[in-house]
This record gives sequence, C-alpha cells and structure tokens, in this order.
Amino acid sequence: MSRMESAGSVWRPLIFALLLVVAGSGQAQMARWDAGSGVVAGAGRGDGQIFIVHHQAPPLALYDGGIDGLAATAAFARGEPRLDSDSQASAAYLSFLAAEHAALIAAAEARLGRPLQVLHRLRYASSGFVARMSLDEARQVAALNGVRRVSANVPMQLETDNGPAWIEADHIHDGSGTLDGVGTLGEGIVIGVIDTGVNFDHPAFAEVGPVDGYVHVNPRTDPITGQPRYFGQCDPVTGAPFCNDKLIGVWDFTGTTPHDDNGHGSHTASTAAGNVLDASLSAPTIDFARRISGVAPHANLITYKGCITTPAAGNCAPSGLLPVIDQAVA
Repeated sequence: MSRMESAGSVWRPLIFALLLVVAGSGQAQMARWDAGSGVVAGAGRGDGQIFIVHHQAPPLALYDGGIDGLAATAAFARGEPRLDSDSQASAAYLSFLAAEHAALIAAAEARLGRPLQVLHRLRYASSGFVARMSLDEARQVAALNGVRRVSANVPMQLETDNGPAWIEADHIHDGSGTLDGVGTLGEGIVIGVIDTGVNFDHPAFAEVGPVDGYVHVNPRTDPITGQPRYFGQCDPVTGAPFCNDKLIGVWDFTGTTPHDDNGHGSHTASTAAGNVLDASLSAPTIDFARRISGVAPHANLITYKGCITTPAAGNCAPSGLLPVIDQAVA
C-alpha cells in the first residue's frame, strides 16, 4: 500500500465521523420544532419561483418568552411602550433566530439536494427567509421540522386613499378629538411608509413648511454626538442626497432607486405626513384651489420602496414587502 493510500485510509473514517457529528448537531437543533404541514399557502397564485418560509420561532417583535436562557423581547411582554431592538435580550434572541434559520436552511438544502438561493432573511417583524425554489421544492420544505408556513409570492395590487378629511384628522389637530384636549399635528412622530418610493424634492416633504413655516426637527439623534441621524440611502450625518430634517430616511428594496417612479408612494406619504400646501387644479370648465395637508403634517418621515410599477398599476410582492417591514421594525 502506498503512503498516499495509507493516509487516505486513515482520514476517511475521521472525515465521515466529523460529518456525522455536524449533521447530528443540526438535527438536534431542529428537534425542538414540530414537523411542517407540507402545504404551500397561495400555491398556484404566485410567480412559482419565489417562496416565503416562516419559522416556528416567533420574530423579535412577538417573542414573549418561554425558551430557556432567552428573556422576552416583545414590548407587550416587557411592559414597555415600544420594541427595543438594541437591548441585550434582543441581541441574544436575534443570535438564536439566526442559528435556527441557518439550521432550517441547511435542512432544506439536504432535503432538496442542492444549495438554496436565499434572497432575504427575516428576524424582526417576521421569522424566516425568502428563497428561490420550485413549487414542488416548496412543498418539500414546508414539511420540514421548524416550518410554520410556506407562502407563495402572491402580489398585492396598489390601492388609494381619499385623505385625512374622511377620518376627521382636523379634530386631532385642534384637540377637540383627543382625550386630553391637546392638539397635535404630529410633532416628534416618525412615520414609516412602504410603497413605491418618494419624490424627495416635492414641497410636501420640505424641511420648512411652505405655507405655515413650520421648521421640522429630526428626533432621531446619535447617542454619542447628539447630532441628527439619517437612514437608508441618505448620508447618516448630512442626509445627502435625499434627506432633510423632515424626510429623515429613504430605503430601496427593489434594486432601482428610492425615487418614486409611480406616484403612488408620494401620494400615500403626503397623505400621512405631507406639509401644509396651497394646491390648485385647472380643468376645462373650472379652476379649483384649496389648502391641503397630510394627517400629521409636522411629523417626520422614512420611506421604504418595496413596490414596483410592473404592471403599470404597480404591485407589491411579499418577497419584497417582508424584508421592508423587517427593516422598518429593526
């Protein structure tokens, strides 16, 4: 026997034993979870190429305890007004989720016999991942331990809204519709809008209100420097090129730009938080002018582009929306 053959005969059992240990640890990690149903929600209505795999472990925002060594992170379980995604408890649970999701992905790859193309990982508002696979493969993954649900990528059509007057927002503005009688126009509130992006240079999103002269203040500051922080594709210090002290963040999850190429996103963003404006409409038989504003015209705004103009009316696929929601909650 040659030296090479002798070395091979020694190493093969060791490598095989190591593989058994690794596989065994992965199975042990998955053993705590129940088997999935094998059913794909929305099968036949999606694109047949992308699926959302939901893990049985709850996301950060909904975890209310029950796992040894991991404290609850949900705000309602901790008696806190909002989720603290930067706490030690959150860091520990996020690490746990990352490991559990990795184990499930490894199990899916073993079942399918190929590497899985994971497009997005979800931990904050949803728990799981978005992956590219066939419908038959999705059904196989749906039967694995740890899978709560597998959903097809069924797009949702964009709709519209008729503005703040229908919901009597003016009663909140003047205080007649609030419990303490104190009115508010959204000062200090940050609104997140998920849609087709934003026309960042529109006067509805200007730092200084064009009509009432209100000067917006960015409420999100750096804990060390105390300076305003900007988010997404804006420079975190200066806000360039898209942000100001009203529009404090823009994100794009479509692979295009954060700019609104449809108009729907700017419409909904201005409906929620648009500045007070004097608008006019000229038609063949009438000129119409009125003062308009968003529900909370003094609020700050972060926009998330998760919808695309294809078809022309636009649609929002869950494979794009869930990562957007996850980022908004983070």
